Amino acid sequence: SATRSPIRKIGTHRLGDGVVYQLGGGLSWVNPATTGKVLVSGSLNNVVNMIGRKPDKSTGSANDARNKYIVLDLKSARLRPTHMSLAYSGTGHSGANWSLFGSPGEGNEGSSKWLHLASDQLSSEDCYPQLFAITDNGNYFYQQFKLICVGSDQRGGSCHCFHVGQLELYGELNC
Repeated sequence: SATRSPIRKIGTHRLGDGVVYQLGGGLSWVNPATTGKVLVSGSLNNVVNMIGRKPDKSTGSANDARNKYIVLDLKSARLRPTHMSLAYSGTGHSGANWSLFGSPGEGNEGSSKWLHLASDQLSSEDCYPQLFAITDNGNYFYQQFKLICVGSDQRGGSCHCFHVGQLELYGELNC
């Protein structure tokens, strides 16, 4: 099973209050994808709500999600990531097996250069954010982040659903 983190804070911020939270205005938060501060795209359901403040049951995929993804583009901002958090959407019987990649995003060449940052499994114990460390290539600044379904939603299972209801990133933000 996935490793659950007992951490509820990153520095002085509670878990869930990372870069997307900052770009959305902090306490007076508005989804930065709706204001144009970031771009989100992908083949998963309702990707704009996936970067919302609460786990959303309409996000992810209840069908074969193999290789489906969300891309979060910070536009002019860059992030040197240290951690990310994901929250289970509350639907289905388990979370997801995933990989996170980063891209410098500068021009066509940068947008196609994806470096592996982390891989793990999201647990479905509850809908609270679960913290995951960036394990690879964390010493670079990235403009784009791609979260992709890479396996069954249970270790050894046959269902390839992706029940991720919230994505947040943490690290050094350079605006």
